[in-house]
Amino acid sequence: MTRQVAHDVLRRMASPPPPAPEDVPITSSRAIRLAITRAADKTHDFVVSVSSLREEVLSLDQLLAALEPELMLIGMTAGGAVTGLAALDLNMRTALLEVQTVGMVLPDVPEDRPPTGTDAQMAQPLIEAFLLHLQDTAERTPLDGWGLGFDAGDKINSTRAAGLILDDGKYRLIRLSLDLGVGDRTAELALALPCRAETVGKVLTPEVTGDWDERFRKVVDGSPARLDAELHRFKLPLHQAENLVVGQVLPLTGCTVSSVKILARDGRKVATARLGQSAGMRAVRIEVPPQVALSDMDQLGKSEMPSLAGLPETGAAFDIDGAANKMDIDSTTNDDDGGLDMPMAAPMDMPEADSIAVAAAPLSWDDEDLEADPVAPANLSWEDEGLETPTDD
Repeated sequence: MTRQVAHDVLRRMASPPPPAPEDVPITSSRAIRLAITRAADKTHDFVVSVSSLREEVLSLDQLLAALEPELMLIGMTAGGAVTGLAALDLNMRTALLEVQTVGMVLPDVPEDRPPTGTDAQMAQPLIEAFLLHLQDTAERTPLDGWGLGFDAGDKINSTRAAGLILDDGKYRLIRLSLDLGVGDRTAELALALPCRAETVGKVLTPEVTGDWDERFRKVVDGSPARLDAELHRFKLPLHQAENLVVGQVLPLTGCTVSSVKILARDGRKVATARLGQSAGMRAVRIEVPPQVALSDMDQLGKSEMPSLAGLPETGAAFDIDGAANKMDIDSTTNDDDGGLDMPMAAPMDMPEADSIAVAAAPLSWDDEDLEADPVAPANLSWEDEGLETPTDD
């Protein structure tokens, strides 16, 4: 028995070693799972597991359409420029905030709230650690070097703003559904970066710099412009506005289909339009603004305008001598005034001051009939007053 055991040992020692197992290449899916698990453990010491993973290559428009509005967007920068996006849902944002403040993920369902810049700062360490570990786990895979040189930047307000920042091209989108290990809490993390082939080509190919004015004009012309079509605007007392009910008819005084105003974002009127429809949908047609009707002066009646015949033309001198010749008056020469001929009134007899007696009506309006004829003053007699009458020369 002992001899048989020793024989078996000698045979194993003399036999050649078994062939080494074949090196099974790692897949992109497994590289991503390993990278996110290690990043969560190394940065914040909490355990996550990947429930599902989706990887796809999309254009810029498709990428922006695939990201839900409630996701928080973070710009991924390379060389100081934003060239990619990271997206986190509410559960992921709250979990990262909890592990960095209270040291653990709470089992409570987080309260819905809008993302803030603090949430973006809290998510930066995990995102950058994920890309760092992905360089180690994704060797000899299509993701080898994909996230090299990228850093997590600031929060981006919306996908619309992201579309104005990112360049048009192909983007690789990785979406992870993560199990946070506490109750039923799950979270979503997405990362979108340019495809490696386009990124390398962009670095090697120098940018063609054309005319700066022309490029600036193209950027300005491509900017979004918001216009509002306003049919009617009116004011209501507060008590009427509070009592509005469904089905109530509000009269729009003076409003027609041609009353549409096209307003800029600052409320400035830029055009006038007419309400209609196109392809079964509501539409407005830009129209020329109505012109104010003005009456022609030639069509006014001649009787409405006074006749200007016989008047001197503008700037003509007035003939004083001719006017004096036409006046039928007597003139006297006043030697004391330097020989000026001044018209004099007809001579009259004036009584002395102490002999004038005037009988005037009493100046009282009490109990008087205002419609009655006024009382005539007494006749004044100028006879025998001895006033000298001037004589003509």
